[in-house]
Amino acid sequence: MSIDNFARWLSRVAAAVAIIMIGWGLSVIFTQPVTGWFAASATVCMALLLISAIWQLRGSFTSIAAFALSTAVVSRLFSILRLNLPASIAGLKPDDLDLLVATGPGVPGFAILGWFLGALVLVQLSCERHQSEHGRIRQRYRSMSWL
Repeated sequence: MSIDNFARWLSRVAAAVAIIMIGWGLSVIFTQPVTGWFAASATVCMALLLISAIWQLRGSFTSIAAFALSTAVVSRLFSILRLNLPASIAGLKPDDLDLLVATGPGVPGFAILGWFLGALVLVQLSCERHQSEHGRIRQRYRSMSWL
């Protein structure tokens, strides 16, 4: 298997894992009691993750960087999410209110999925660098072939 085929295969796997991450995140938003702010910001970040997952299939450095950033943001949002909020804040002490805005344990397993997708993106970035360097060497060789 050549490096070009491996990079193409890897980008498709990374896009599939990103779609799994988006689906899992949407299921959390629709089934768990989350705040409106979290739902809005997570939805926007997951939309950016979907756009960058499709864009990275082209294989440019910028698209892979955008994919890495959106992966990190979505993974971080869901890995520190505080679930099981009280139904009402009436009668809570200031310490209890502080716990409402503090970070929580997050969705179990979401951080691991984020690390896995981040590792895929890192390998994809190194493959893209290798392809770019190899392409430059080929171009230099072709330009010297007239000698």
